[in-house]
Amino acid sequence: MSLCASALMLGLVPSIRLTPRAAQPVMSLEDSPVIIVPGFGNADVDYSRPLGQPEEVGFEAVLSRRGFSDVCTLPVERFEWGRVILGLIGAIIWRPWATPEGPAYAWFIARLRNAVDDAHTRSGGKKVLLCCHSAGGWLARAALADGAWSDGRRASDVVSGLVTLGT
Repeated sequence: MSLCASALMLGLVPSIRLTPRAAQPVMSLEDSPVIIVPGFGNADVDYSRPLGQPEEVGFEAVLSRRGFSDVCTLPVERFEWGRVILGLIGAIIWRPWATPEGPAYAWFIARLRNAVDDAHTRSGGKKVLLCCHSAGGWLARAALADGAWSDGRRASDVVSGLVTLGT
């Protein structure tokens, strides 16, 4: 038993009664626009029409059926991931390019930040929920890492949450 608990039981410290209060959410999560952030080697089509299947089986449609009204996937083509591979090879051989500011990842982080700004504006200022798969999760963390955003805003002014899947 801790010293504080012992003192409380002996009556040396007056007890404090905390009255529970119902949590009032600032906004419903379903109000957030959602951006699905693809994983390494994946294209945006993998989250809307995976393996050429109908749209209703894609992750975008699943989230829409769960109550999210504004769902999109960050536009990425498979060939663009070649920049990451070249950046990693460059980091091994020549320079430290495998940083969030380096050519291996800066393109992705800039695109993600632009997509968040677009969704935030399009929704009338609602905060954006990022739903990230694999490497998309750690790249989204890199985009949010220092908390700074454009125009002097904080990342928390435009992003409501970060969900990572297999990151």
